[in-house]
Amino acid sequence: MIRRAEEKDLKKIAVFEEGLLALHHKERPDIFKEPIAFKIEDLKYLVDSKDILTFVYIEDDEVVAFISAETFERKHPLLNTEKSCHINDIYVDEDHKRRGIATKLIDHLIEYCNSIDIETIELYVWSFNSEAIALYEKLGFKVRKYDMSLSLKK
Repeated sequence: MIRRAEEKDLKKIAVFEEGLLALHHKERPDIFKEPIAFKIEDLKYLVDSKDILTFVYIEDDEVVAFISAETFERKHPLLNTEKSCHINDIYVDEDHKRRGIATKLIDHLIEYCNSIDIETIELYVWSFNSEAIALYEKLGFKVRKYDMSLSLKK
């Protein structure tokens, strides 16, 4: 079952956020800090903000995955205005991976965004995350731009 996240889910979401940070730190310690413990009060915006969409996947009365996204209207002098949604985080507990849960969460988000007239769903994915890239491509996401950097650290 998928439903909107509630304050009672934040403890589990905090664990998932720590898992995301650990994964990113492992792959890119030059960018991501050592994993930290997330405080529940620092995550309250996930359930309190009107522009944040946070959904949880429930199995056997337990939160086993979540997706969080932010809605906004892109206004830029050189770009067409569009109502958009940006996926910030998606995480599936290790014991529940490779069972289609991430796909179900994204499909649910797409349905919800369609119901509120969102025109585009976007996300950033790190180049080392080949599993996520494959999932997004399978679901129809296309590369729209490349984010590149040049490290000047010695």
